[in-house]
Amino acid sequence: MRNLRKLTAVVLAVALVLTSMAAAFAATEESTTSASSVTVVNGDKAAVLKELKLYAGTDDTNPAAGLDAALKVQDALIWLATEFGYKAEADKLTDEDATKALAKFADAKDISEYAKKVVAYSAQEGIIAGEVDKAGKLYVRPAASVTAARFATFMLKGLGYDLTGSFTESVAQLAEVDGSKIDADATGDLTRDAAVGFMYGILTAKTESGKTVAENLLAADSSLQTVLSKNSLLPIDGSLALDAVKAVANNKVAVTLKEAAAATAADFAIVKKGTTTAVAVKDIVKESDTLYVVETDALSAGASYTLTANGVSINFTGIAADNSAPTIVKVTSPDTNTFEVEFSDKMDFATATDVANYTWDKSLKTVKAALNGDRNKVTLTTDAAKRNVYYNLTIANVKNSDGKAISKTTRNIKAVEDRTAPKLDPIKVQNNRMLVLTFQDANGMNKAALETEANYS
Repeated sequence: MRNLRKLTAVVLAVALVLTSMAAAFAATEESTTSASSVTVVNGDKAAVLKELKLYAGTDDTNPAAGLDAALKVQDALIWLATEFGYKAEADKLTDEDATKALAKFADAKDISEYAKKVVAYSAQEGIIAGEVDKAGKLYVRPAASVTAARFATFMLKGLGYDLTGSFTESVAQLAEVDGSKIDADATGDLTRDAAVGFMYGILTAKTESGKTVAENLLAADSSLQTVLSKNSLLPIDGSLALDAVKAVANNKVAVTLKEAAAATAADFAIVKKGTTTAVAVKDIVKESDTLYVVETDALSAGASYTLTANGVSINFTGIAADNSAPTIVKVTSPDTNTFEVEFSDKMDFATATDVANYTWDKSLKTVKAALNGDRNKVTLTTDAAKRNVYYNLTIANVKNSDGKAISKTTRNIKAVEDRTAPKLDPIKVQNNRMLVLTFQDANGMNKAALETEANYS
């Protein structure tokens, strides 16, 4: 089998530079909103945004509190920085840097302490330009209300789109973005309630990269999965798209999908080819987002079967049960902390990927075990192997796909250092805040080095 090169993609978040809007633009909208006339309608959405860490609110126990108030410029900048991922960069500014960035504003002293770094970063990166009075002085107006058009313009930039047409058409343009659910008729100064509606409404909007805002939030923080899912903010899986079907044991069939999708045993039907004789589907095991193993009644070796999911059918051939215990073909070390164990049989996913089944001498530990697509090779990642040192690897309790366990076996292997430097593919511009770097290396990349910001300048 030919070796496939490993591709490692690194996404770099870079400073988002938004087009600043002149003060004259704000004056083109009606300012009709007042706190006394506002009916709060987005309290539930505020609660969800709070769970997503996008909205703090004015009351820890009541997310709807204060939503009838107008949204200030400084708070709007914080909301934008949080939803589009550059608040962490703003928070890294030193007090000295923030003071320098705000020095050009005559009203810098009026900026609330909690907002200074975000406003400073926004000014430093051109997100907000400020307003010039008749005397030529520059003002940020931190406590002024933000208009719907300005807020929508910032959001369009955050999604990676340029404003087309008139500034006053920004709300309508934002409403037309695929997946956007904002109020296209919003005008005037925004209340916090209306702004919450905007924030919530673009969670399902697609960014320039094709991913939704919610998907980007999940990529940055996996703990948000539950709240995003229960509020139907993630794209719904489409019909199962079959890619490949192959028997991996006498009673197990590996089903590969073309793209990630949720599946249950009820989604799959198997019959003996050319008949209506059904094969019972007892259970399914998810091994990855696109790979499921369907557990069935015993199949006949050499017989043809048809698996169907959502109206699409693929034929496969049953295989005989392997009643002999698997053996180790070879163990190699392509890199210092990487070892590959090749087995004689197709292996059981659960036991083959259990790190407890691979133990070492000299205090070396297995931190990860990954089974390949052919199910006959496991790649082990260790924690602290030393170059050119021999280690004893003991393998036990690993089973083949038919459930037969390997005899406890020990192999002696030397850790070999990978001295070939990785290659970098052409850099891809994902959007106006993100670059994607793809590295090529036969043995993979060092995660810590990839995620160290100091390595990129």
